[in-house]
Amino acid sequence: MQGTVCRNCGDFSVAIPANTATQHRRKRAPTARAAVEDRAARGGRLQTITYDEALRDKIIVGSPERVTDRLMGLQETLGLDGILCEINRGTKIPHERVMKSLQLLCEKVKPNFH
Repeated sequence: MQGTVCRNCGDFSVAIPANTATQHRRKRAPTARAAVEDRAARGGRLQTITYDEALRDKIIVGSPERVTDRLMGLQETLGLDGILCEINRGTKIPHERVMKSLQLLCEKVKPNFH
């Protein structure tokens, strides 16, 4: 899963725990050519993904409560121990909304996690 988005502010990206990503890379260990082909295939899939698929698999949209619930689910499922936020990916969101998003994340979402 990747991405967390608040309707009012922008998108947050959720990082997979480092140990999970490392284990995954070790299992696959693609050649340079295979890695480029794999990246191209993922890029192609992202160009055709529907909004509903993105909501289900890639992003979280909604109130601080909804974001908290989804992140807790990811924490249980994947063992997340942190997130990486990209609140204004693409720089299309006005600064005031980005700041409101960050405030909501810090004041309403973060306190629900240790």
